[in-house]
Amino acid sequence: MPTEPTKTKSESILSVYCPTFKRLVIINKKNWETHIITEHPEVENHLLGLIKNTLEGPDSTVNVFTEIDPPFDILLYKNCPHFQPKNNYLKFAIALTEKTGYVKSIYPVFDVPKKGVTKYECK
Repeated sequence: MPTEPTKTKSESILSVYCPTFKRLVIINKKNWETHIITEHPEVENHLLGLIKNTLEGPDSTVNVFTEIDPPFDILLYKNCPHFQPKNNYLKFAIALTEKTGYVKSIYPVFDVPKKGVTKYECK
């Protein structure tokens, strides 16, 4: 597993325990501001509650996969009516370290992947 980056509490916009991954998942403030909402403006600040709830308590509307090719990110798909009819899911790309998960990106997509992934199994 990758080495855990050094983070401080003030650098994260969201930090929640995710039972699916059995570890803390963090959205870094710099990544939120310079990548997620810049590159994907449809994922606005008002969705932070939905994002937090999805990570804290995934339900039957969530699918989780592992990429079979590098970088082996964990891909979480939340069925999300906010983006319909163009898109049906909110996709989270998450890098897991031994103790923590780091959200790399979040953006709407039309469907869950049909190939290139396997169902996620927590280790």
